[in-house]
Amino acid sequence: MTAPAGWARDLSSVRIAVIGDAIADVYITGRPLQVSREAPVLVIDFERESVSPGGAANTAANLLAVGAPVACAGIGGDVANGTRLRAELAARGADVEGLRASPGRTVAKLRILAGDAHRTKQHLVKIHYPPTARM
Repeated sequence: MTAPAGWARDLSSVRIAVIGDAIADVYITGRPLQVSREAPVLVIDFERESVSPGGAANTAANLLAVGAPVACAGIGGDVANGTRLRAELAARGADVEGLRASPGRTVAKLRILAGDAHRTKQHLVKIHYPPTARM
């Protein structure tokens, strides 16, 4: 990683709290195989799935990338995407003690992308998963 810009060097001495909706940006990628016989849709061969920080979690990840100590606070779900999102932020160095789990699902944006191996993947569909429990 390159050195942070001048303004960002000062962030390392200040602990920043990021409060808000931690959204899980989920990406599923694959190679297109054929058009389905059941409907005019692509059939893709699954390659990988990843979870990236979105919403307030993306803000936290960006601050961490420029060297700022970050503490995250908010409410998310206690199922798979919430757990994966907390682990991703912790792996990047965030204090995630303030991210509280609530019964239900974390808000997620699922994107399915497809393309050949040496090409840019194209978005096929985006699915929004709202929270299932009152926060």
